[in-house]
Amino acid sequence: MKTGRQLHLNPALSFGRFDTAATEPTYLVTAENGRRFEISETLYRLLLLIGEETDSECLASAFSKATGRDYSAGDIETIARDFLIPNGLIQNSFPDNERRESSYLYWHRTIISQETLFPVTNLLRYLFAKPVLLVLVPILGLFHFYFYVLFGKPGFSLSTLTMEDATFVYGIMLLTTFLHELGHSSACNRFGAKHGAIGIGLYLYFLVFYADVSDVWRLKRTERAVVDFAGMYFQMISLPLLFFLYEMTSNSVFIYAIYVIDFQIVTCLNPFFRFDGYWMFADLAGIPNLRKKVSEVLRYALSNVFQLDSKGPPPTPKIKSGHQHMLYLYALASNLFFMFFIWQVWLLLRDALLTYPADLLRFLPHAAFEIRSFDIPGLLHEISKILFPSLLFLMISITAFRSAARLIAFTRRTLRKGSQTKSAGTI
Repeated sequence: MKTGRQLHLNPALSFGRFDTAATEPTYLVTAENGRRFEISETLYRLLLLIGEETDSECLASAFSKATGRDYSAGDIETIARDFLIPNGLIQNSFPDNERRESSYLYWHRTIISQETLFPVTNLLRYLFAKPVLLVLVPILGLFHFYFYVLFGKPGFSLSTLTMEDATFVYGIMLLTTFLHELGHSSACNRFGAKHGAIGIGLYLYFLVFYADVSDVWRLKRTERAVVDFAGMYFQMISLPLLFFLYEMTSNSVFIYAIYVIDFQIVTCLNPFFRFDGYWMFADLAGIPNLRKKVSEVLRYALSNVFQLDSKGPPPTPKIKSGHQHMLYLYALASNLFFMFFIWQVWLLLRDALLTYPADLLRFLPHAAFEIRSFDIPGLLHEISKILFPSLLFLMISITAFRSAARLIAFTRRTLRKGSQTKSAGTI
């Protein structure tokens, strides 16, 4: 007789081995909503058993026999309630609400559908064939050597750049940014992973292009790293074309554009921000959820320094020894980098921030006068002076608010955990 709670595996799940630096086999499970999770072999066994047996009492018995440890029906139901159901791995038979999926994009819209993209990426995928890479990559390297070392650049400066020229450079940058995302999608196509649409979204405080390449997780580490690099690869391919246009027209705008695009590429290689360089490092190192693991390392270090819950186990115990050392070095380097970055930004922008309230008070009457006199150029000039400090002040205010909210939430969780531990000790 079945007396436990009935648990039903989500029929839309798919499983596969996950190529990471873990010391034990790990698996990649894809849920119906498209989310992907790294799970242990133990949890993988449990999901397979749920596919064969639905009663939690029977599951506990079978799972205990399979793992050599004692599990009760309550243990199985707790795992289901806390992890499996919120992440869509099994169907919900509990009264709790499901957790919503979070996203790094606060807002997003598709601009080119998967169906429209596929014929294009199916053609561009050949740019990732090994013979093509062996020819193109050295050519691109030689081009950069010629451009930055041997090329006699025309005399120009930013002070001579007109608004029309700046707009043209920005348009070229947007076009190559779209090519960047097309590169990610084409590399997915090359290695047999499905790609989704290309769209535009709001990341932090900026409009960005994005490509849905979430299926890349089922690829090998080296293939995932190629997908990470593919966007920069496509942008670099555009640079010789821009140089050819400069030679044909003698228009220095194309030289500006090459500088801007190369600056984008260098920025993307930064492994500390969540750019392509970050994903390349995480994939090559075999450490998924790298930022989360860095946070765990930092919390563990702070707990030991201040002797808060210092008896807890160290983070990442199941990562190979060499990769653990790599993670610890990355955690140290990334935190030092962010401290240095914040300090440099403060030194660079503190004057603008400190004088912003007074600048805003001066702007308001001037703007009102320009509006009353219908002086549109004058109004635009006044707006241009206050726009950047206003955006900067808004960004810092929102970041401070979010940081305070997270700190409050973390404090509440810590206090609640301490209270629960104290109550359990008095039973």
